[in-house]
Amino acid sequence: MPTRPTRVLEWLKDRAAADAPMQAAARARDAAPGEPDEDDTDILSVLTRQHDQVTALLRQVKAIPGVAKGGSPSHQAERASIIGAVTVALSRHEAAEEQQFWPWVRSVLDDGDDLAQTAFGQEQEGRDLLAALRKADASDERFDELAEELDKACRKHVAFEDRVLLRLRGAASQQDREAAGSRFLRVWRDTAAWPSPNGDHRGSSAVVAGATVDGGREKAGRPVKRRGRAGRESNGRKADDKTEDRLE
Repeated sequence: MPTRPTRVLEWLKDRAAADAPMQAAARARDAAPGEPDEDDTDILSVLTRQHDQVTALLRQVKAIPGVAKGGSPSHQAERASIIGAVTVALSRHEAAEEQQFWPWVRSVLDDGDDLAQTAFGQEQEGRDLLAALRKADASDERFDELAEELDKACRKHVAFEDRVLLRLRGAASQQDREAAGSRFLRVWRDTAAWPSPNGDHRGSSAVVAGATVDGGREKAGRPVKRRGRAGRESNGRKADDKTEDRLE
């Protein structure tokens, strides 16, 4: 067995490549999310967990080499599989948000209507990218380009929603936030990912065009769990001035 660090890494890679059971396990491994954490129903924590789930999935896509970086057919298949998991996760997440979260935001924040419309526009961009990804072949460099665009769009949307969550931390009480999170989770659990007839965010569900479910209806993960409670409590209905200033 080699002892130099670089030689050790090369030796391990060669061993892994030659290990048929290990390769079979890697191919069989899917990106399906795990079971949800039901202990903390604060809407801030619930949405953060689901945002972290999608972010972690997209990090997996970026970590696997695409066509332009010399990715193998098995790499391409794995990237396509993870994009499928992203599609399912986002379709259920957005459906529950539009049925429960954004109506609640409208009732809590004075500019809730404007915030919801901004979110809908960003979500539509994500749906369009996912629809294009489902039509693209993972062996085509266009798939890599679309995956990169999706990653950027999702990071932008998560940053926007994080700012909304920051305001809600100061504008709604812990009890109200937990009630909102419980309502969100009830809708989320009952929502399957299915194709939207027109890809529009309005209607009975905000699903991603072309999304399908493969045994994932009861799953929603939390690859990254942020510790601690959602934050400072306030019984008032307005965000404090300092919170507002941070959003400018």
